[in-house]
Amino acid sequence: IIANIAPKWTGGWLNNFVYKGFNLSVLFETKQGGKLWNGTNGALTYFGTAKETENRNTSTVFNSGIYDGAVMGHLDANGNVVHYDANLNEVSGSGSANTTSVKLDEAWYSGNGGGFGAVAEHFVENASYIKLRELSLSYDFSSSTLAKTKYFKAITLGVFGRNLWLKTKYSGVDPETSLSGATDAQGMDYFNNPGTKTFGVNLKFNF
Repeated sequence: IIANIAPKWTGGWLNNFVYKGFNLSVLFETKQGGKLWNGTNGALTYFGTAKETENRNTSTVFNSGIYDGAVMGHLDANGNVVHYDANLNEVSGSGSANTTSVKLDEAWYSGNGGGFGAVAEHFVENASYIKLRELSLSYDFSSSTLAKTKYFKAITLGVFGRNLWLKTKYSGVDPETSLSGATDAQGMDYFNNPGTKTFGVNLKFNF
């Protein structure tokens, strides 16, 4: 287990502004916390087309950033954390900080540095977001205007839009995406379709 899809908290803010027959409705929604596996980025990294692969053929030591606290230890056959001492014997404990330099070449990105290797943690990202979920503007025609007609008691004309703005640190298409849809297999993004913006017009009549 390398991540938890459950957010720490969710929330929303809805407000209506009314002025002389106009009604402006604004709805913001947010999810803070929760992780999402960016398998799309993992695959693109494997094939050498992701931005992360622009530093190819350079060398690095994985002991900072997302690898903060990397150590020389490993798991033995019984699942215990051990490391090699100076005589190459396995001893208990995680060992010292990692000092091994790795060349970021094709072998790295097509191995554990890419999305099809044995390591997936470096493609797990924060799925927090803030969205402008819906914005709508409507106008109620005045009774004096409707008095000239014989059929209508009220007329409302409106326009609306959904998913108009997104703020997130997630590098994929949409932190709300889910590979398996509305099932119990959440938290996976693998060439998923992005979220869509929706626009519309409505006209309401009361007789």
